[in-house]
Amino acid sequence: MKDNNAAWLLLITNLPGQNQTLRMRIWRALKAAGAGLLRDGVYVLPQTAASRKIFDEQALEIRAVAGSVHVLTFHSESAEQQNALVGLFDRTPDYQELHTRLAACKKSLAKLTELDARKALAVIARDVAATTATDFFAGKSQAQVQSALADAESVLNARFSPNEPHPAHRKIPRRDPKDYLSRTWATRQKMWIDRVCSAWLIRRFIDRQAKFVWLKRIQDKTEARHRI
Repeated sequence: MKDNNAAWLLLITNLPGQNQTLRMRIWRALKAAGAGLLRDGVYVLPQTAASRKIFDEQALEIRAVAGSVHVLTFHSESAEQQNALVGLFDRTPDYQELHTRLAACKKSLAKLTELDARKALAVIARDVAATTATDFFAGKSQAQVQSALADAESVLNARFSPNEPHPAHRKIPRRDPKDYLSRTWATRQKMWIDRVCSAWLIRRFIDRQAKFVWLKRIQDKTEARHRI
């Protein structure tokens, strides 16, 4: 949304009395949605169907307690106004904090158990998802933190699941399925989705009579080949 005449939604609220609980609940809901605050009780979001739904939900709650609320549409009248509004949604500080947390998480992996390490990274991953969900004007900061998250996940998997598949950037030669008939395929135990899908693909497109063995250790593949 870089058009100077871009459309925005404005939520103007006026709550009755001193209902701090309701004020806090509405503020938290709008903050979680990524709404920009123009002044007390006045919020703005880029005009989208999702934004309209968020403002309408809050308006309904405010009217339920006899408060006054208006949802208005307006357009940026100049590049200066557009830049000022877009500036309300700058997530750079949030991404910088996430980047710092990811770096600290990577350094701590050597001291954590696999369960604790995956829990710690999952928390950060959820926060990354929450931030990107409200990043209406994504830039290089989002791409950088997404890359840092992928790198942290690779480091974690390399430490705790060294035998798991990992990305490899190279040209894949085309094979003839006939060369792979009447074979027994070996993979590691535990029915992870990648292994189940691989077995299905083999049976579906390569060999309907293919056989499979499940190994406790990937090092057992030589023994399995002699045993079968």
